[in-house]
Amino acid sequence: MSLYGEADLFPVSAEEEERQLHLAIMHSLQETESNITNREQTEIDELEPEIEKPAENVKATSSSSSSKPRNFKRANTTALFQEAEEESPQTMLRRSMSIGNGSPAFPDLINSTNTNGETPLYLATVHSQEIAVKQLLQSGADPDMGRNAHDTPLLAAVDNDCREVALELIKSGADVNRPLNRGWTVLHEAVYRGHTDSLQVLLSNGGDPNIRDCFGISPVFTSAACGRNECLEMLLRSDGDPNLCAESKMASPLYEACKEGHLDCVITLLDNGANPHLVNCDGLYPIHVASSRGFEEIVEKLLPITDVTKAENCGMSPIHSAAKGDNIEILDMLINHGYDVNIKLTRDKITYRDRRQTALFFAVYNDSEEATEILLEAGAETELDYVKPLLVAVSHSQYDMTDLLLSHGADVNACFNEDGAFFPACVAFALRDFRMLKQVLISGCDVSKCLKCDIGGQDHSRFSEAVRRQSFCHFLTEDHQRAWCGCTVLYLLQFVGNVKLCSKILEAVRVSDEWEEIEKLTDNPRSLRHLCRLKIRSAIRIQALRHESTFQTLPIPEPMKRFLEFSDVQ
Repeated sequence: MSLYGEADLFPVSAEEEERQLHLAIMHSLQETESNITNREQTEIDELEPEIEKPAENVKATSSSSSSKPRNFKRANTTALFQEAEEESPQTMLRRSMSIGNGSPAFPDLINSTNTNGETPLYLATVHSQEIAVKQLLQSGADPDMGRNAHDTPLLAAVDNDCREVALELIKSGADVNRPLNRGWTVLHEAVYRGHTDSLQVLLSNGGDPNIRDCFGISPVFTSAACGRNECLEMLLRSDGDPNLCAESKMASPLYEACKEGHLDCVITLLDNGANPHLVNCDGLYPIHVASSRGFEEIVEKLLPITDVTKAENCGMSPIHSAAKGDNIEILDMLINHGYDVNIKLTRDKITYRDRRQTALFFAVYNDSEEATEILLEAGAETELDYVKPLLVAVSHSQYDMTDLLLSHGADVNACFNEDGAFFPACVAFALRDFRMLKQVLISGCDVSKCLKCDIGGQDHSRFSEAVRRQSFCHFLTEDHQRAWCGCTVLYLLQFVGNVKLCSKILEAVRVSDEWEEIEKLTDNPRSLRHLCRLKIRSAIRIQALRHESTFQTLPIPEPMKRFLEFSDVQ
C-alpha cells in the first residue's frame, strides 16, 4: 500500500505482463499499417499482382525493384504478423526496433501503448529488464511515458529499487522531480518504500529533498512518518529541511515521528536542528502527542528541551494528554518535571459535552484509579470541573475511586448550580445503585436537602419549570424515574429525622408498594435511638465521616459503632 492507501502499483503477474507486451506490439503494428497514406496504398495496390506471385518470383521482383522500398516495408510488416504468434516478446521487440542499419523500423511502436495504456519502456522497467530499457531509450523511447501521466517508468524503477534502470532513465532525461498522483514524486515513493539505493540515485541527480506534494508533505516528512531513519539521514545530508511542516495540518516532521513512535527518527531530527516548539494546526507540540500515545522514551527526550510554560499555555497541557491516554509512567514523569496538575483546558480546546477541563476528570472518566491517585497525591483539586469527577465515579459505579476522591476532599454535597438546584447531585447519579447510594449517604451527604421542597404542599404545576427544577422531587418524579420513586424515598428516609414530604412526592409514592412503610415513617415521630445517631454523626466533621477508622477509634461499644455506620440499613 502507498502512503495514501492505494493498492500496489503493479499487481499484474509476470506472465500477464508478457502477454500485454505481445499485444502492445501487435496493436502497434496494426496502427502502423493503417496509417499508410492513400497515395502509398495506391502504389501498393498496383504492385499487388506481383506480391501474389510464387515465392521465388516475389523474391526476384523484390531484389530487382530497389526503387520501390515501400513494397519491402509492406512485405516486412506482413512477415511480422505471420511470425508474431510464434515469437517471444523479446524477439518481437528486437525485430520491431531495428532493421538493417539499426534504425527503428516502426518509430510509432516505440512509444505506443497497449489496452492498459502501458508503453514498452514501462513494461520493461516493471520487469527490471535493463538491456531492453537501454535499447528502447536508444531508439527514442520517451523516458517519462509510462502507464499514464502518474505511473512513469522512473516510478516503476524506484518501486522495484532497480538502481541501474533508474540511472538509465535519468540519463535519458527522466524528470526526478516530476509531480505524479496528487503531487507525489519518485522521491516520496523511494522514501515510503525504504529503497535507499534508488533514493541515493535520485538525490545525486537533482532530486529535491524538500519538494512537496499537494498536501504539502515533503520526503523528509514522509521518512519521519514511516520510520525510514536511513532515508531521513540521507535527505538531511542533502539539505533536507527538518522543520518543513505539512501544509494540510501544519505538523512538523518531528511531530509526526513522535506521533508514530519512531524514536530513531526523533533522535535524528533533533540532532539535525528540529524545533520541538513547532505546533500543529491544533496548537499542540510534539510532547503532547508523544504523551498521549504513551511513548515514554520519546517523552524523555523531549522533556529537557521543551519549554514547560509554552507547552502548558497552548490551551492543553501534556498532563491532559497523558491522563487522557492513561499513560501512568509519563504522567509521573511530567509531574516530577514540574507540570501543573490543576491546569485547565482553555475554552477553544473544550470539545467534550461534559465540559471537562482537568487531568483529574480524564483519569476518573477512564476509570483509572492509579492515575487518579497519582494526580490527587500531587495536589489535584476535585472541584475545578463543571461536572465534578466525583459524579463521574458515582455514575460509573467505581466504589474504590469514589472513596479515594471523598478521602481527598471531594464535595459530596455538590449541586448543579446551572439549574439552581440545591440538592446533592451525587444522590441523583446513584439512584439505581443502592450500594453506591449508601456509600454516598454515609459519607456526609445532607439527605434532608433531597426531601426538602420550597413549594411544599402546594400544586407544583402552578409554578414555573425553573422553580420546579430546583427541587429533588422534580427529578425523582420524572417519567423515567417513577418506577424507582417509592423504594428511593423509603431508603432516603433511613438517613434523616422527622421530615414532611411535598405534594409531588406524595402523589408518586402513594401508588407504590412501599407506601405503607413510608407513611409509617413520615406520619409518626422517629425513634430517639435514630435521632441520637443523627446527632452524633452531625457532631463529627464530614471529612472524618469518610474514614472507616473514625468510628473504630471512638470509646464506645462495638454494636454502637456499627449502628453509627448504618450497618442496620441494607
